[in-house]
Amino acid sequence: IDMELDCNGAGRDVWLVKVPKYLSNLWMEKADPSGIVGTLKINKDQVGKKEKIVFFFASFRELEILKKKILPGDKECGLSIALFYGSNKFFNYYYTSEKLAVEGRVVQRADCRPLNPSNDYFLHKRKSIQVASKPARQAQQLKKIVTNAYKPVSDHKMNIEYKKKKKDEGKRARATEEDVKASLFSAFEQHQYYNLKDLVHKTQQPIVYLKSILKEIAQYNTKNPHKNMWELKPEYRHYGKNTEDKDSS
Repeated sequence: IDMELDCNGAGRDVWLVKVPKYLSNLWMEKADPSGIVGTLKINKDQVGKKEKIVFFFASFRELEILKKKILPGDKECGLSIALFYGSNKFFNYYYTSEKLAVEGRVVQRADCRPLNPSNDYFLHKRKSIQVASKPARQAQQLKKIVTNAYKPVSDHKMNIEYKKKKKDEGKRARATEEDVKASLFSAFEQHQYYNLKDLVHKTQQPIVYLKSILKEIAQYNTKNPHKNMWELKPEYRHYGKNTEDKDSS
């Protein structure tokens, strides 16, 4: 949609008319291709009486549809007029060109309702109010125990998978301190920095035991760019140029 606002119609006076929802839906679905939905007849003021404005449907086919839906079947709808003061603008889209434009300046507001409403009309309005006030969610009383929706389980799937993984890996047995250090030195020859999780995976040693050995030969970084990672202490470093270049990249 073009966000540029067309203000050519800003000086035109328009009425803002509120119509019943069922009538609006009917016009949207069954309206004449010309776009004309009806005509207005305005009776001049009489002494002691208010001005009367009557709307006539353009097609009796619409009235037949309304009657089938048990809605007001009057061929006329009255407009109760309320004067509106202000400089508010009524915005609308031109769907043909998908352009945002000002249709005009609202000078009057009106509500459209039947002139001679029938009992069916009042029943319909009562039903629509009841439906609108009905909560979207309601509590329902169960007449029997539901057994097929939620069944208790002895253990959850994620726990079973974790236990199976632990069993397959087996219990990590402590290797000698010399063997663990040899594995660590071999790992640090490949990369200068490691996080603890990767070192546990490489050495297959218990985490507490591994950390006690790491504290002897390595230091833990607490600042960027290698925060939360381990590297060998300066006295144990003998990296080749390739290793340093690999980690710096």
